[in-house]
Amino acid sequence: MVVFDMLRVEYSVVTLAAAAILACAAPAMALPVSSCVSGVGGMNIDADHFTCNFFTSDVMGNLATDTGLITDPAGANPVGPGYLVFLMNGTVDNTANEMNTSDWEEVLLLVANGMGVANTFELFTGASMPTYNTVTNYNGGGDYAFLVQNANGIYDYQAYQHEYFVYSTAATTSFTPEPSTVGLILLGSLGLLMLRRKSATVGSGVN
Repeated sequence: MVVFDMLRVEYSVVTLAAAAILACAAPAMALPVSSCVSGVGGMNIDADHFTCNFFTSDVMGNLATDTGLITDPAGANPVGPGYLVFLMNGTVDNTANEMNTSDWEEVLLLVANGMGVANTFELFTGASMPTYNTVTNYNGGGDYAFLVQNANGIYDYQAYQHEYFVYSTAATTSFTPEPSTVGLILLGSLGLLMLRRKSATVGSGVN
């Protein structure tokens, strides 16, 4: 019985240790991060034009209401500054709803660089979104537009042969994660199974 009891204790310790290892080996996957790249996308034709993907996450891949600044690719043609306000899908685009920030889904700022153009961007949602007055009076006023977000939560905005994909929070969080450590999890499970079988065999041979 001593051999069986020692093996049972050993099995319990290894089981707990393996469970801890597996828990650490499969952390939560980071969300996609906003970025801009040149010369790619359905409408871009050369390196002077770029495509941006804007997600409601920070640079570490955490869900966030403010992306921080995203820079366009070096050498790309600059764009005009201003705000793009995305109303929630299904919202009627009229003055009353444009003024009602509770109907807003995301706000994309094309940041004025002081020379009449923008080469950095910032996406806001939730509590970080600017006010209606901030949007309509930015950079002297007039540099803004209201759009209605698509049903799938991804708006494809195109201007000056640049392309901006703006993802809602729901579309950001439902993005397919990177492959996890599935192999390690399977190996750990196999090891526990083999140890369990060994324990059963030894235990049955001791009186």
